[in-house]
Amino acid sequence: MAFLIEALQHSTREAILGALAEGRPLTHAEARLLISTIPAGDDARDIDIRKRFMISGSGDPAEVRASLQPAYRGEHSRETVTTADWLGTHLIHAQHPQLARGPLPLMADAVVRFPDSPAERDGIWKTIAYTTQNELTEAEHETLHEQLSAHVSEHGEPFRAFLRLSGVNAQDPALVAKFQAAYVTTVDTPDDLHDPALPVAIDAIDLNGRIHVFDVSGLTGGQS
Repeated sequence: MAFLIEALQHSTREAILGALAEGRPLTHAEARLLISTIPAGDDARDIDIRKRFMISGSGDPAEVRASLQPAYRGEHSRETVTTADWLGTHLIHAQHPQLARGPLPLMADAVVRFPDSPAERDGIWKTIAYTTQNELTEAEHETLHEQLSAHVSEHGEPFRAFLRLSGVNAQDPALVAKFQAAYVTTVDTPDDLHDPALPVAIDAIDLNGRIHVFDVSGLTGGQS
């Protein structure tokens, strides 16, 4: 059993890193794998929804995403919360196929950095995931991670979500300016993405059960 759990965790990490580096949402097969690694809650309906999605890939994306929300409450691990984020983003795109996603050039490096503990201020596991156009040494990643952590502290969860957008290069010297130009709003439900006041070319990232919305029309060219 321990070997099986370790194999599932490895496959989950590979799925997330692959999607991050390739600038794409999870595939449906990857999403079914990920949901199998998230501990089930106590609600019988949520358990049934998740089991059906895991076995057959069927189900309403909004309902499946709603069944994941208990993963953000209680004493769940940083890996569980991060997996729920990626799966939630996949389900938002399944519900809203008009959202802008790739294809963009493959990034040379993709990193998911887990924090040692939840943030003291709000108790959130602030996992930082990002891509770079160049391969970096471990020392270079450490320096970059410190810089990105400082930006997250200053700009909050929307900046952490921005780093996960397709084609965003964390080494970009204009990274903060591009974030400020792209960030639109944060909403609570996928239905809010139907708002006609939103820009045409938007993308959305799920973090801790909230949806961060970006105008990506200015990001498609030159993520240098």
